[in-house]
Amino acid sequence: MKRIKKTGFTIVEILIAMGIVAVIAGGAFVSLRSAKKELMFGAEHFSAILIGQKVMEDLSQEIAVNPHAFTSLGIDSGSLTEGSVVNGGSIFFTRVEDRVPPWGSINSSDEGVIDEKMQPLFKQLKNFQVSAKASRQAPVTSNDPARNLYDTEVEVTWKNSESSGKYKTNCIFASVLSQKQPRQPFVLPPEEIENEITVSLFGEPTMTLSEVLADKGGDPATIQSLGRLYAYSDSLLNSSGFLQLVASVSTSADAVASFTGTVFNKSQYEMTRNVASGSMEIARLTFHLTHSLLKDAELVMNNFDLNHLGNHLWYNTHTAARPLKMLRDLNTITVSHIVQAQAHYALLLEEGMAKYQDSRKRQMNMLKVMDLCRILLVHPTKPFSKDSVDKFFEHLLSVSEKHDSIMARYVVQERTFIGDKTELCKRYPSLNLIRDTFEQVNKIQNFCKSPPAPADK
Repeated sequence: MKRIKKTGFTIVEILIAMGIVAVIAGGAFVSLRSAKKELMFGAEHFSAILIGQKVMEDLSQEIAVNPHAFTSLGIDSGSLTEGSVVNGGSIFFTRVEDRVPPWGSINSSDEGVIDEKMQPLFKQLKNFQVSAKASRQAPVTSNDPARNLYDTEVEVTWKNSESSGKYKTNCIFASVLSQKQPRQPFVLPPEEIENEITVSLFGEPTMTLSEVLADKGGDPATIQSLGRLYAYSDSLLNSSGFLQLVASVSTSADAVASFTGTVFNKSQYEMTRNVASGSMEIARLTFHLTHSLLKDAELVMNNFDLNHLGNHLWYNTHTAARPLKMLRDLNTITVSHIVQAQAHYALLLEEGMAKYQDSRKRQMNMLKVMDLCRILLVHPTKPFSKDSVDKFFEHLLSVSEKHDSIMARYVVQERTFIGDKTELCKRYPSLNLIRDTFEQVNKIQNFCKSPPAPADK
């Protein structure tokens, strides 16, 4: 009788095989789980990089507009200021999207932030926190050029049930506090100045300066200063280019004054812009020249006597004082065109002009009008009062707060310093030079009202 041979696995073999499969499956599961974690970390790390880059770009835009932006943002203490990316927890994520009419303006109270209505972005970013800090490389009060530089750090962190991490990025931003020096608009050759002295001040076209001084007397340095005052002032005021610019601006300003209503066409916009920029250029030229001649004016006023002027000019006081009066006239032109430029840049910000400007042009016009307001505030005769400027800044805030958060923060910051000239000049060192120039010209104006004269006159 044959025995039937049975084939198969023993229970031991099956248990061994099951153990091997379990080990392999467990390893695969661990691998898959680890890969999932790595994939999630990679995605969140990439999101953190994008968040950090976005905040750095915002900081770059802020500091380009406002040299004190990091103060208004509250990040210049040197310590990190943290906030959530979602639900308006961070100032850098409060104007992300325009979702509610009227389009073109964002109201942060009911739109702009990343909330649960913004899916899937909210789900992707709800676990992220962002912080920023900045500190100057040297104290503001020092003369170290490094005071104009900020070391800036942005840190992004995230944490959820499966992963956590941190990403940092750094950048150096310029925030210039150094005083800007005016540049002399042009340089005259010495022989032209000498000719003005002999012809315009002494009425001797055939004589050299040395011959005039030998004949009529006078201190060479004082007479040279008088000549520079006269030659430079006359050269600018009577140059064809300057006269054409003044005439063009005056004609356009008269046309702008006739505008009615609040709706403007493209031609009216262009005319207003030309008046604003032309007035600014006239003010720039005359101010820079005035500043470059102040030392000569001071020397002449200190030496306005017989010994320094000589017999001819001392007994012709009107002629001797004429160069100082020409410098006074330059300053009058400066101030009147600063006022005119401010008014027309302000007009460019009216709603009826908005459609002819992109956001960058509008922002630049706001910056210019704010600069001009500051200049007028430090003028000794106060063409603008604190109340009028404060009212105007209130208008700027209403214009900017729904369209340009950077400018809105800047305006709010600046309104706190309107009434404090000392603080204004401290924050904007170039205002010191402008204020000092105006004050020196004011002394020249007072001198010209009653210059010293011979006793028998």
